[in-house]
Parts: sequence; structure tokens; C-alpha cells
Amino acid sequence: MFVTPNRQILPGLRLIAAFTLTLGMVIAPALSVAQESAARVHVEEVLKGLDRSHGLGPVAISPDGTLLAFTHHAKDGWGVEVAPFSDPAKTTRVTAVKKADANCGEGMVKWAPDSRRLAFVGDCETRDQDNIYLATIGGDAAHGKAKVEVVRLTEAKGEVGFPEFSPDGLRIAFLYVPGATRQAGALAAMKPWAGVIGEDGVEIQRVGLIDSTGKKLVVPALATPANLHIYEFDWAPDSKSLAYVAADPPGENNWWVAKLYTQKLPTDKDLSAGTPVGAGGESKAILAPAEVSGALHGLQIAVPRWSPDGKQIAFIGGLMSDQGSTGGDVWLISATGGEPRDVTAERPTSPAWIAWQDDSQLYVSELAGGNSQLVRIDVASGKASEPVYSFEGTPGDGQYEMSLSTTKDRSIFVFNASSFGHPMEIFAAKTGGATVTELAGLRQLTHFNDGLQPVWSR
Repeated sequence: MFVTPNRQILPGLRLIAAFTLTLGMVIAPALSVAQESAARVHVEEVLKGLDRSHGLGPVAISPDGTLLAFTHHAKDGWGVEVAPFSDPAKTTRVTAVKKADANCGEGMVKWAPDSRRLAFVGDCETRDQDNIYLATIGGDAAHGKAKVEVVRLTEAKGEVGFPEFSPDGLRIAFLYVPGATRQAGALAAMKPWAGVIGEDGVEIQRVGLIDSTGKKLVVPALATPANLHIYEFDWAPDSKSLAYVAADPPGENNWWVAKLYTQKLPTDKDLSAGTPVGAGGESKAILAPAEVSGALHGLQIAVPRWSPDGKQIAFIGGLMSDQGSTGGDVWLISATGGEPRDVTAERPTSPAWIAWQDDSQLYVSELAGGNSQLVRIDVASGKASEPVYSFEGTPGDGQYEMSLSTTKDRSIFVFNASSFGHPMEIFAAKTGGATVTELAGLRQLTHFNDGLQPVWSR
């Protein structure tokens, strides 16, 4: 079933609040009745504040910068909205729901290169089973008068997530665990191992592949090998290959030793069959951190990103505690393999997400001291521009750690953000101006939580 980050975080916050109250009562048994009552009232106020806030999930700006798509928690579950970027209050619901109060989930939004088709994940037609949907946005959408047509593309049986259009817009790739009985990943809950460890009960996450122009339901083609568990992937600019971070199964245990691979994809003829086809081509490991020398030796890798000319792949490499806790340096490697090069070796920051501006420059979302910031880095010299923004808070588009949604020309970046003094909303940052040093300096696109005040002091 589709789950947004908010559903995972809120129970944790409640647990922390309850733990804090219990711990305080244990280590301070001498509190007066009045003091204990005041403490209880304060904690109850914190918990009520959690319920007053509006949840926001993944967000995406169209490549041409005219439309905004985002996931919002409403009374009937998580839903997708689209709106003009120029007037985000004029929203239109995008859903496969045929009736009100369906109480289901839809999200993980991703735009096609044409800026008029939107892929998303949902379970509103097939309860407890996510599928890939395609919304076509027509009408005068740029002025809030959108007409939306939604079709389901997949007949999936297993875990589905993170759809990505190919650069030519003809295909959609996504992470897929056929026959999944649990969430994939090293941090997901699962039953204790039974039988032959590493052989019995293994569930392998692969890349599913479908034709984005099709109008009929298909079983996803499995584009990657059955002996590799895929964690993240990126399309090659020619739409014919993938780069991905993967490891031998079981995936729950081997992310820390994952390698970087490239692979050619199945042909259109393979896809037209509408059935699993296995590996579309030979997978090639172009980087194994355990086998290289220098600063990257034995470390973890994440966020592979193919350069626009197809000659290089950038990625984040560093000492990472778990998948999703991305940080380290920005590295480059030839798309055919070779020795990786550290682009940010001299920077006192921790990059977490990257996007190519062109073949010589990367935008980097990073931690710098106590701030989150966005900079543009020249890959030849490693020199960085003045930050687009640098503020105390946590930005992200709901996909990866500190990831951002951006227009094709990289002139606008969109993300959810919050801080200790400001509740979660969707913001936009434009490049080319002076550095923004606080959330209030960004363009605020939504106002779901206006008036919500923190109950803690400075």
C-alpha cells in the first residue's frame, strides 16, 4: 500500500513525546503534583499540535516550470493535486478514485519530459496493491482550468515505487519487488530469517519497465537481472541504458557493499510482449568501492546521475550509516568504468543529492554546518558558486535525502521544507539571485499550515 514519509514519521514523533514524558517521570520522581500536571499538559499540547498540522508528501515541478504536482493528506487519504506554478492555490485533484471517501493512497509524482503527463503510484483501484498510473493534463492547466484523464498502466503484484520517465518520454522505469510480502530495504520491518539464510525467503528489488504511451494494462517487464537487488537508478540520456546502485541478494543486508552498474535495456519488442523478460542486456559493474584505493575504499555510494553527454556518472560516496542517510563527497567516474575522482574533496560540507546543470556543472544539495544549502559546482575545478539558499531547516521533494524537484533548465527548484520555527510547506527557490538565508526569503507555494505555532521555546 502506498506510504508517504509522513505516515512513517508521525508515529515516531508520538513515540518520542511519550518516551520523553515517561523518562521525565522516572528520573524526577520528586516533582510536585502541580509540576507533573503542568508537564503532562505541555506534552498533550505537543501531541495535539501534530494532529493540527497538514501532511505533505512528494512534490514535483514540471520540466517547463508551468505546473506543480504534490501529494497532500486529505480526509480520504493521500491524494495528488496539480496547480499552476504561477497560482498554486488553484488546484485540481488527480486521482483514479471513482467515488468520494475511498480512503486510499496516491503519490510519488513524477513529470514526463513533455510537462503534460504525470506518473504516480496508487492503490485506489487495487486495494493494498500499488500500481503505476498515468495522468494526462489538458485544458488551460497553466491558468488553473485543467482537465485530467487518468489511466492505470500496470497489473503489478508486489512492491512498486519511484517511477521515472525516460528522457525521450516513451518509457517509465520504477523499482519493483515481484511478489513482495514486505517493504524492501535494510531498515524495513520483516519476519525473522528462516530456512537457509540468504536463499530462502529472499525478495529481490528490480527495475520494472513499461511503455508510457500504452493504454492497456501490462505486467511490468523486469529489466534488471534476477541476481541483483537494485536500490537506486538513473536513465542514460539516450534512454537506452540505466545506471544503478545494486548488490547481491539479500538486499536487506548488502546495501553497505553495493556497487555501481550500467546496463542496456530491453528492446521495444521485448516490452510489447507485456511479460517479464529478465535481463535486457549484460549488467556491468563499473565501480566496486571495496576494490578501489584511496578515500572511497570500503565506503557507500548513492544517487547515481548520468551526465547529459552520457560520458560520466556522478554519485555521492561516503561513510553512510544506512540507506537514505546519504552524505559524503561528490564523485565522478567514466560511464565505461575506471578510477573515480572526488570533485568536492576540499569542501567542508556533506553533499546529499545532485543534478547536472550541463556537462561541466552540477547542482548540489548539501549540509553546511547547521544549514541546508544548494550550490552549483564546477566539476573540473571543484569550485562552488555562492549558495542559492542556505538556511536552518530541512528541504526535500519526498524522494531521497535532501532531493529537490527542478525544471529542465535548472532555473527553479521546488521542495517541502520546515524548521523549528516554521511548519511544513512547499517552497520554490530561483537561481541567479542573492543567497536566501531563511525560509521566509523563499517563495512559499502552499499555506496549509499557516497560523500553526510551535509549542516549544527558542
